[in-house]
Amino acid sequence: MIAIVSGLGPNGVLAALELYSRGYHVVAVEKRPEFTRPIHLHLRTSYLEDVRRLSPELFRRLMMISTPIEENLRSTDVGAEALPAYPQDRRTSSRDGDACPVWSRLSTPPERHVRLNHAECLFCQYLHEIAEAARARLTVKRGYELSLRGVHDKRYKVSLRGQLDGQVENLGTPQIVVIAEGGKSETVQRLQLENVSFSYPKYFMSAHLAIPFGPRTRRIDTDLRSLLGQPSAPAAELSLWASGHGESDEGTWIVLEVPELLLNQQTEQAQDYFVKGAMLLMGHTLEGESDLRQQILASLQKGALLARKPSELPDLEAASKPSFAGTFKFEQQCLRYPAAGKNVVVLGDAAGMGHHALSSGLEMGALDLHPLGAFCDQLAAGSDAVHSVSQYAETVFASRLKLLAIGMNEYYPNAKSGRLNMLQRAAELSREDVR
Repeated sequence: MIAIVSGLGPNGVLAALELYSRGYHVVAVEKRPEFTRPIHLHLRTSYLEDVRRLSPELFRRLMMISTPIEENLRSTDVGAEALPAYPQDRRTSSRDGDACPVWSRLSTPPERHVRLNHAECLFCQYLHEIAEAARARLTVKRGYELSLRGVHDKRYKVSLRGQLDGQVENLGTPQIVVIAEGGKSETVQRLQLENVSFSYPKYFMSAHLAIPFGPRTRRIDTDLRSLLGQPSAPAAELSLWASGHGESDEGTWIVLEVPELLLNQQTEQAQDYFVKGAMLLMGHTLEGESDLRQQILASLQKGALLARKPSELPDLEAASKPSFAGTFKFEQQCLRYPAAGKNVVVLGDAAGMGHHALSSGLEMGALDLHPLGAFCDQLAAGSDAVHSVSQYAETVFASRLKLLAIGMNEYYPNAKSGRLNMLQRAAELSREDVR
């Protein structure tokens, strides 16, 4: 039995290990030649236990490079007292009393930090070690792009194209193809799978600053008037994040929500907005606001340049330095049917996103391993492939609806009608027959 996994972020590596542990010959494919994103991941107990289940040795190594979070703070305004993170997510069961693994996972406060590029390098290195000892039962291919071609029996054939030489390698028709390429999966787009949005988009500016914040994470929910220090500014609710690490040279990951009314701001305005948000989040880490402001500016300008695009949200373009900065759009969305044909399934962020909890994509990817395992068991038992892949798709879609329901509090904190409309839409989709 052959399985292909496309995307070797943490979710893709765990999917490859899951399939390998079940006796599949696994080909693990990654398009990127290097892992460079210094985004800080938050690791919860539930995720760490999934890693330990698949590989005690990988769990041990992950614990060695990750750092305990000493504080996990959330405040509702500038001067508010710190509250436990994500208090609205504390239910471990749905409103009708049924157990809800999505709520259970996301209600657990993150307990460790690790940078994404460090985790990806660690996971891939471990996968390479397994491949070397697996006697061809596990193959890791870096710098290759996956391509799918449907055939008459609704199974997809797989080919790989080398990023450097352009050569094409045909892999035939595997029993399982797992798409774990993240939230902007090009493979999912080419498959033209239906993506359903449940909310208006939100926009964020983010950057990795070379300023220590310690082993902490902090979130502030505030108003645009408070952030800008301008009582006359329009009212707009914002979420601001700062995620530190245990070592001073790890720096801090900053994420700032940008209201729509500021999407056309000029470069200098965007930079000032970022500095004010970062200062608000990090104001107690260094003495003297002037000193802090200069350090933020220096770190930001060293690692990124603000593009001059007055017609849209200014991009913070990545430079050829360790620091990284960028802008991104986030909305509550998921695939209506996260599968294709008889042998393709979508896992992790590629199947849907909908919650602002940092690293919620890790939790959903790990949760998807359970229906993936059930899919394997059904195929091994000789079950009909169409029925088996449909069950996977229904299970993953249902988990995304629960994730979206949690995320409603992030998008519609004061608009009951918005939440109600979203629930009604989700209920209608839930009742549809999956085709």
